[in-house]
Amino acid sequence: YADESYRVVNESAIALMTEPDPASIRIAEVLFNEPVTYVSGAKDGYCKIRTTDGLTGFVKESSLIADTASVEPDVHQYKLIVSDSSKNIMTHASNGTLIKKVMMNTVLYADIKREGVYQVALPGGDSGWIGSSGVIELSPRAVNEVVSSRYFVSSVLTFVNSKYIENGMSIDGASVNGVVYVSAEVNGIKIPRTMEEQAKAGTEIIPEPDAVTGKITVEQILPGDIIFLSSPKANSGDKEIYEMAVCTDTGTLFMISPSRTTVRLRNFSSGDAICDRIVTIRRLFSSKVM
Repeated sequence: YADESYRVVNESAIALMTEPDPASIRIAEVLFNEPVTYVSGAKDGYCKIRTTDGLTGFVKESSLIADTASVEPDVHQYKLIVSDSSKNIMTHASNGTLIKKVMMNTVLYADIKREGVYQVALPGGDSGWIGSSGVIELSPRAVNEVVSSRYFVSSVLTFVNSKYIENGMSIDGASVNGVVYVSAEVNGIKIPRTMEEQAKAGTEIIPEPDAVTGKITVEQILPGDIIFLSSPKANSGDKEIYEMAVCTDTGTLFMISPSRTTVRLRNFSSGDAICDRIVTIRRLFSSKVM
C-alpha cells in the first residue's frame, strides 16, 4: 500500500453510494480497516473510491484515513479476522473503554498476543485490544481455509432478525447478499458483494422436478445453498433476479421479510409458490462435515 492513493476505512461500516448523496443507491458497504483506492474528490464532503474487489462509488471522505500502517501485513505478526457478528475494540486489555465496534469479516493486524486478547493496530497509528474469542488468527499473508457448509450456515444464522438495509453487511443493518458475502469470506470462500455477481458464484445446482408433481422438492436444496428468486409479481418464465435467500435447513430459508424491514427465517415446502420463482441455485460450500 505504498501508493499514495490508498486510504483506510476508519468507521465500523460505511455505505458505498452511486452518487455523492445519501439519498442515492447503496451499492455495498465497506468495513473498518479495509483498504480502498481514492479516485477523486466530490461534493458535500464525499469522495469517489474503488474497493479492492473493483466496486466504485462514493463515501464520506471523513470516514477515510491516509495512513495505511494498520493494513500492512509485513509489519505485523498476526492477521485477525472477526468471525463473530461483531466485536469490541477496547482501550485496555481489561476494564478499558470502547474504541470501536467492528463487524464480521473485519480484518485487523496485531503484534502482541496475551492470554485471551490481542493488541491490534488501528487506522491513524493508534492501537487497541480485542478478545480472542470469535476471532480467527492467521499469519499476516495467510488466507482462511475453506470449511463445510454448516459453518457458513452458522455464520448466516447470527444475522437472523437483524434490521434490513439495502446491501448492508453488518449486524447493525444487513441484506441477504451482504450476509452471504461476510459469512462466505470468514469461512474461506471469496465472493463478490453484489447480488447480481453472487448469482454467478460457486456451482449451479439444477434440481430434478418430482416425477409426479413436476415440482422441485425441498430436499434437493441443501443447507448452505443460495437461491435466487424472481419477483412474486413476475410473469411465468421471467428470469430476472429480484431477491435471494439462503437455505439454512431443509425447508427453511434466510431472506428479507415481506415488509422488507428485517432479514429472517421463513419455512417453505415442496410445491410452495417460492419454488416456482427460483431462477438459479448456487452452491459455494461442500456439505461434507469437516
